[in-house]
Amino acid sequence: MTRSQALAALRRALVPALLAAGLTLALVLALLLTRDPLYQARVGIVATPAAVGSAEGPEYGAVVSSIMPALPEVAVSTPVLDRLAGRLPELDAATLSESVAVELVPASGVARVTVTGDSPEAATAVLRAVVDEIVGSNLLAPVGTFTVLGDVGAEPVQVGPDPLLAGGLGVLAAVVVGLLAVAAVQVLRPRLLTVADVAEVVRSVASSAVPVVALGGRHGGVDALAARLALAAPGATRVRTFPAGPGTEDGVTAAIDERLARRALERAPAPEHLGDHERPGAANGRAATDARHRVREAVQPEPAIVTVQLRRTTTEELTAAILAAVDSGHELGAVVAR
Repeated sequence: MTRSQALAALRRALVPALLAAGLTLALVLALLLTRDPLYQARVGIVATPAAVGSAEGPEYGAVVSSIMPALPEVAVSTPVLDRLAGRLPELDAATLSESVAVELVPASGVARVTVTGDSPEAATAVLRAVVDEIVGSNLLAPVGTFTVLGDVGAEPVQVGPDPLLAGGLGVLAAVVVGLLAVAAVQVLRPRLLTVADVAEVVRSVASSAVPVVALGGRHGGVDALAARLALAAPGATRVRTFPAGPGTEDGVTAAIDERLARRALERAPAPEHLGDHERPGAANGRAATDARHRVREAVQPEPAIVTVQLRRTTTEELTAAILAAVDSGHELGAVVAR
């Protein structure tokens, strides 16, 4: 694919890609920002020796090193969750297991207990219950205890919905969908050539003086093309078409011929004044006949055009059609791209 073809494909897919990306961004933002709010409460727990000097003994270190790794599992174990559910009837064990998390700080004897809830009150209540269970479990007894670091009743932080996260995910999804839209347009609406590609082939095969005319839908621009051909070949009433591939003519020739014939009749010289002895009907008939004869006499060899369908025609087909038009002896009036 040439650079001009790539740019043309991008221009054709720009509007669909922008629409798809915009809709995707709006959908992702709507889904993420309309979710129920989520609040997070967090507090630290540290293992401390039960008596002065006990931390220096091997028994305390062994107990702490064996208990601390198991603390995350203990906090969400079935007995603990059942007791928490008994204290918080509005929450079941499954919900509690998803909302409670315990993280260990390596080589420190410190753990962070994090609880999420749909309201600040719920998050604080669950955090307080979990901390009470851990501290009251006496897992380090008799050599140590758990001490709370921080304020259990501190105001929880709202962590969801997160506008920054939603925006980032939305932009990422929009970019991906936009690229997919560009690829889909390229596959569903392939365009082998661009007008610039056609002009380059015309310059290399025929002449840079041969115009390349891009017609719009429903033969838009045919009038201007017919006027240009009429100037190149005054009096011509039809064109010789050389289609570059099957299905490229698509009624263009008939539309051009119609306009050329109409222009030729309009520009035909007026009939000479008839004598008074001739009847009006005969005069009109002779005038029309004389006009047609004059048009035929003024007609130059019909110009040639090459028709191109940008989505179907290959470079080889275009080159062959231009060479055929040049070899035909007709003057190549234009290359018509659709």
